[in-house]
Amino acid sequence: MAVTPGSDLGGYQIIALIGQGGMGVVYRAYDPSLHRFVALKLLREQDAGEVARRRRLLREARSASALNHPHICTIHEVGEADGEAFMVMELIEGRPLRDLIASDELPLQIAVKYAIQVADAMAHAHDRRILHRDLKTSNVMITPDGRVKVLDFGLAQRVREQDFAGEHDSTATLEVGRVTGTLAYMAPELLEGEPADARSDVWSLGVVLYEMVTGRLPFTGRTSAELSATILREPPKPIQADVPAGLRQTIARCLCKEPVQRYQQAREVVAALEAVQSAVATRDPTSHGAEAGRAQRPGAWLWSNRRPVTTIAVAVAAAGLLGAALLWFPYRTPVRVTGNRLVISLPAGASAASFSPDGTTIVFQYGDAKDIPQLWLKNLAQGDPLPITSLELGATRPCWSPKGDQILFNHRGAIWSVPPLGGQPRLLIQQASNPSLSADGELVAYDGPERGIWLAKADGSDPRRVAVRRFTWPGTPAVSPNSQTIVYFDSEEGPIGDYWVVSASGGTPRRLTFDSSLGGRPVWTPDGRFIMLSSMRRGSETLWRVPAGGGEPEPVTLGAGQDREPAVSPDGNSLVYTNIRVAYALMLRDPVTGQQTQLLERRSPVDLPRFSPQGDRIAFFQQIEADLHLFTMNVDGREVRQLTHVAGQRNLGPQWSADGAFLFFTRFRPDVSFRKMPAAGGDSTKLGPWNVQNWAEVDPSGRAVAYARLDGTQPTATVIRDLETGSETVLDFPLRQFRWSRDGQTILGSRVLAAAGNSSWNVAQCPAGRGACRMITSGYTTRPSGDGSRIFFLRQTNPPSGYRELWSIGQDGRDEIRIGTLGRFGIDVNFDVSRDDRIVFVQYREEKAELWRANLQ
Repeated sequence: MAVTPGSDLGGYQIIALIGQGGMGVVYRAYDPSLHRFVALKLLREQDAGEVARRRRLLREARSASALNHPHICTIHEVGEADGEAFMVMELIEGRPLRDLIASDELPLQIAVKYAIQVADAMAHAHDRRILHRDLKTSNVMITPDGRVKVLDFGLAQRVREQDFAGEHDSTATLEVGRVTGTLAYMAPELLEGEPADARSDVWSLGVVLYEMVTGRLPFTGRTSAELSATILREPPKPIQADVPAGLRQTIARCLCKEPVQRYQQAREVVAALEAVQSAVATRDPTSHGAEAGRAQRPGAWLWSNRRPVTTIAVAVAAAGLLGAALLWFPYRTPVRVTGNRLVISLPAGASAASFSPDGTTIVFQYGDAKDIPQLWLKNLAQGDPLPITSLELGATRPCWSPKGDQILFNHRGAIWSVPPLGGQPRLLIQQASNPSLSADGELVAYDGPERGIWLAKADGSDPRRVAVRRFTWPGTPAVSPNSQTIVYFDSEEGPIGDYWVVSASGGTPRRLTFDSSLGGRPVWTPDGRFIMLSSMRRGSETLWRVPAGGGEPEPVTLGAGQDREPAVSPDGNSLVYTNIRVAYALMLRDPVTGQQTQLLERRSPVDLPRFSPQGDRIAFFQQIEADLHLFTMNVDGREVRQLTHVAGQRNLGPQWSADGAFLFFTRFRPDVSFRKMPAAGGDSTKLGPWNVQNWAEVDPSGRAVAYARLDGTQPTATVIRDLETGSETVLDFPLRQFRWSRDGQTILGSRVLAAAGNSSWNVAQCPAGRGACRMITSGYTTRPSGDGSRIFFLRQTNPPSGYRELWSIGQDGRDEIRIGTLGRFGIDVNFDVSRDDRIVFVQYREEKAELWRANLQ
């Protein structure tokens, strides 16, 4: 099989070739089942026919995959598919230790810190009877947050107990076949044909330590023969006297020629380094020449301009697969943003700017005296903004035509146009929103019916659908300057998702980003090489630039957020974007008085709160950097506890067991599973041998789960599964945002009904077993009251806004009561009801939006 970008192998999507060398070819790939970016390494074609050797290599790699340590690059999978043997590995960002040493950016204190991490990684492998056999500074990575990752454990072999005890006889040899490893780091006994053991790894570790401390190798030679002779016969070059004696002694013992005189295990090296760490930390940094100068700026390499931080795909290779230990992405000049300055700050907030064809003026969205958004113009050099629309239901998302003759915008569920100096708006495209015009002004892309990304002529004629999104969240498409490609946002979990590109003629979309974060409205750079976009991939929503052909995004803005809605001037030299400060407040509402009390406020997203059965605590999730973790707190806002902590997890939808002792929740990363954990914290367990796709709800007895069966992100059925027997019951029709009734006899939810091109939400009630579902009233987000006699639900406000009307109705569909207004909602329209009918919800707060401008270089 020919493996090329765009093809699939073993369930992985091949994105791009990263590098090749020796006997390995490495691709950047995507794992759709676990939503993660990986490095996938193949054997070279000329070796594919060596069946016995292939099996041995895969066996050795599988041995290395048993390693699970924070300082070891993880092997996710080893396998064969379509005639190809491959290994799937963790993709690591950072710089190789070798480069830090070469650029003189490694203070001694930091060197010892890294050395301990390297030694600890080796000790972890040795404890599991696995050798590295090719440790060197080029396969030790330092991540941007200062953590070590040891690579290339694929050369490792599992060895027998006596090999770790230092015993050598004819029965303790390994089937090496040939010397493997890198000559400058090889132990003397390996050069003499002896088998590898833990002590030969200790020698390589000693060479790495020596290189970190001195900046050079302990043994050199003009030829391989001369280098081999030096390693076998000569002592290492002396280490400078300003290095603490304990550290020099540790390195010297690692580099003893006779294995019996070395540390016998890497664990002993860890202990020795930890013992000298305090001496290194307390030495006087002002009295030791050049090395002291380096120590005065620990960690300075993280911000050095001498070499860019580069993404390296790590190939954990076996036996002969080492050839490309360093696989660099092609370097590109980083974007520079200068002269950042405020353009517009108005009382009601300004947002969603679009440049005029000459780049001197912007059109933007701003609320009028009634807080209804309208379109305004602002000359960037002078003058006050001028209104150009005054529509009763407002105008949003303006897009200035490159021809300069019209401005397109959203109005009443359709796309309209208006002359730049104002005038009578005219309807352009029905059932459409979020227009984006091509650079020649001939084509318009937009969000259209059936979750589609649509393309039409600029006058609205000849519409055609070019892609289908998986969810109803806006795609906000943008057409490339050459009119050949469209980029758009597609969500996975509400407003969380990624950016995709598709040909303007249609076809299979290609995934552009792999962040699975909050995003929206992308824009192309005028040269078509890059796409500017907003993303919360690093914790706060900021602007990023990603190559149009795919690759790692790079930051454009570095503030605390929220930066969104980028607009690039036609000459590519200016950037205008929306900046807004947001907050998420957990609110408690009294059902009688309507009084609302703030329990907690955070800058990062907080949502999906749930009352405990006793009503004394609330569970919720909060975003921590790019992760989602579970929390609980008292109903008075005190005793906030974080329950999940592991980096890389996304945990959502906490719900309590009937006795309040456990929490159920859905995990979307690193795996997709429905789980249970103690409410006080601790390890979680997966429920059942099945993957719940979304909206899983455990019944009050804890014996059954209702969940949504999905097509992409669209529910096709609501299913009740018995956790003990595995039997399933499918309800009459799919429900959204469903909940069990208090007695567990029925399920409440929302059903969308479509008729004559319009859709409406309806409150529905279905029996938990067999039987017909029934409609109760219009509304959505249903919750049972505390005593189970009534149903709380929401309706849209009029005019539409971020707020919702809270209502309740009897189970029999009578006595409908409007309670009040709830919100403003942000991520999701969600709330919960306690046993005494208190309401908890997350209120989304925005300070006024401002428009900022910067120079792009």
